[in-house]
Amino acid sequence: MFDITMAKWYNYIYKLGGNMQISSRFTLAVHILLCINQFSKDNKVTSEFLAKSTNVNPVIVRNILGQLRKSGIVKVSRGTGGAEIAKP
Repeated sequence: MFDITMAKWYNYIYKLGGNMQISSRFTLAVHILLCINQFSKDNKVTSEFLAKSTNVNPVIVRNILGQLRKSGIVKVSRGTGGAEIAKP
């Protein structure tokens, strides 16, 4: 689905905004999307899993997942269903 590394993503954002600062929530959202893309084939990607990989509180991850869900970017199953990319 996504064939982009974190470095390429940052370079792309840098070109768009010059010296634009990237918020920590944006960085977490990118990390979450990359994790979902990488690990959802073999595992359930839950907020707990994502929180451990980013070293943040699961509530913050759930808030970001909620925003990504409202935007139609990810599908989130309640409980321990995990998350998956909504758009190919």
